[in-house]
Amino acid sequence: MIWFIVTIALLYVLIGVGYVFWVRSTRGASGKAVTYLVPWVGFGIIFTAVFSAVVNDEQFDGRFVYLVYGAGILFWLLSWPLRSRKAGDLLFNAGRTWHNKLLFWIGILEVGVAAVITWVSLIAIADLPDTPEPIAQLPKVLFWWTFAVFLLSVGLNRLELRENGMCFLYTFIPWQRMQAYTWETAAPNTLTVRIKPRLPLLSDYMSIRVPKSCRDDVDQVLQTHVPISGAS
Repeated sequence: MIWFIVTIALLYVLIGVGYVFWVRSTRGASGKAVTYLVPWVGFGIIFTAVFSAVVNDEQFDGRFVYLVYGAGILFWLLSWPLRSRKAGDLLFNAGRTWHNKLLFWIGILEVGVAAVITWVSLIAIADLPDTPEPIAQLPKVLFWWTFAVFLLSVGLNRLELRENGMCFLYTFIPWQRMQAYTWETAAPNTLTVRIKPRLPLLSDYMSIRVPKSCRDDVDQVLQTHVPISGAS
């Protein structure tokens, strides 16, 4: 269980540090913006800490937590084709953003973590071949590889402007939720969108570093569907 908490926390810190460096590189212009993944991972850390404090770790050996998280990740990834249908036809593919590339490299690190945990689990199974150890290790190994696939998949995802909204990090944001947008002065290819948050704790700003070659095309689509443009 300690591997679970420490690694999730480490990934959260890496994402946060990367995001801080990005905000500094834009001279703080995007300080109000947050990514959709950071709150999700933060909730994961809190949930894991609370759950591990309540559940008898010796009895469950953390398997239930691994299974719940793993199933949730798989459902989120596999449900994307169904969730993305409401987005409509593709208008413009802006490619991979800074966020995608950051998460991809974190995913590469996660592959290394999953490989180490798999090796340690195989050693534990070899030392105790006639015990329930193989079954006990399986949920943990499956989870870490599932989490690695999750990060790599999000890292390879692309920013898409579609008929009914924008698709970013496997999330669909309808045009109706976008109240205003602007291009940051300090970083001309950084798009900041003011949105209607689904939950009170989430920020109403979202910032995306769009590839420079796609800025004008993205702006053209936004002008059509988000008529109110203002400063963040």
